[in-house]
Amino acid sequence: FVLKKWLKSMKIYADKRMLVMLLLGFTSGLPFLLVSSTLSLWLKDLGISLAAIGLFSLLKAPYSFKWLLSPIIDQYSLPFFSKLGRRRGWAVFLQILLIISLIYTALTNPTISPMMFVVFVFMVALFSASQDIVLDAYRIEKFNSKEQGAGVAVFVLGYRFGLLFSGAGALFLASIMSWSYVYLIMAGGVVIGLVTILLSSEPKNNRASKPYTLRATIVNAVIKPFSDFMKRDKWLLILLFIFFYRMSDAYVAPMAYPFFDDIGFTKIQIASIIKIYGVIATILGTLVGGVVVNRIGLPR
Repeated sequence: FVLKKWLKSMKIYADKRMLVMLLLGFTSGLPFLLVSSTLSLWLKDLGISLAAIGLFSLLKAPYSFKWLLSPIIDQYSLPFFSKLGRRRGWAVFLQILLIISLIYTALTNPTISPMMFVVFVFMVALFSASQDIVLDAYRIEKFNSKEQGAGVAVFVLGYRFGLLFSGAGALFLASIMSWSYVYLIMAGGVVIGLVTILLSSEPKNNRASKPYTLRATIVNAVIKPFSDFMKRDKWLLILLFIFFYRMSDAYVAPMAYPFFDDIGFTKIQIASIIKIYGVIATILGTLVGGVVVNRIGLPR
């Protein structure tokens, strides 16, 4: 009887919305390593110093400031994409810009035009971080509270596949072709998400957009959420926990690939062992977590 209930909870993964989440998760995860670990190895191959590579990690700043971008993306619709709906309109717009930015990054030589390269990499990070905001909102509005765990699990599964493609996949490709061609292929990977969102429907419970004044936007989308958060018990402790939990990944991860390369691992070895097995373990844990949340609820 208990087993039957657990099997019933697993049926959520057969929902057709899960395929959409898988593909959108892939597009969300793909660009991240292209402005961090994978980029670091490209720069090292060009003979750029480790100090300079470390500075390149600052270009990921848009990921840390998504909370500043969220009010604009959440409150407003794009005029030229209004027929697609608020969420899908923003997603298509940002994915097009992301593809263009990756193409220009691929076609720019960082040793010849370093400043232009920095600009294009920053644009990739900016449009990728903004895309994450839209796709997170789209995912949340597509599922009810009980389905959220499974929806997140499949989205993260796709996200990990995206990381695998731009991490291990990019390293495999870089061993047989130039980095410019690798980044052009990565730009093609974003097309998967673009096609997916165009073929998908706008969330039904997505409220209609209305014209907000700047003051109303700041109050409704920034001040009220933060004031509500700060009314909760131990909010500062929660904030500090999140900060220190993420800090190690944010600043140490970009130096990992150059370190592995320095101690003698080949690109194939890094791709095969460091990335693939870790991703597989994360995927399995995520899928199990989604079933558990669906079965016993989020608080438990």
